[in-house]
Amino acid sequence: MVVFARAMICIGVLAFGESTGHAAESCPPYPKVGGDWICTDKCSPIGGIAKITQNGGKLALINEHNEGGDGFFENCTTIRVSNWQSGLRGNLSENNKVIGWANGTVWRRQE
Repeated sequence: MVVFARAMICIGVLAFGESTGHAAESCPPYPKVGGDWICTDKCSPIGGIAKITQNGGKLALINEHNEGGDGFFENCTTIRVSNWQSGLRGNLSENNKVIGWANGTVWRRQE
């Protein structure tokens, strides 16, 4: 009976994890995303500067319109900004040098 109960708990945990859509990745360490970014696609103005300040998995963002946002890592490759567009998500790519936001905006790390 104990083995069956443990198996059911494991199945329940796996089903819950799949239903939330969160990746089964382990963070920390979080990708380093702090610094200046340039808005390159679907933004106004193109070339506007955005900034990210990072403290572990917590992020403070300022977009190209100088609007602040509170963010966090949803998983190792997805950032979520709670107070932008009801929880705007951005996906990291190109070795964490590009953020493609769900609204079509793209930020590239300024080097």
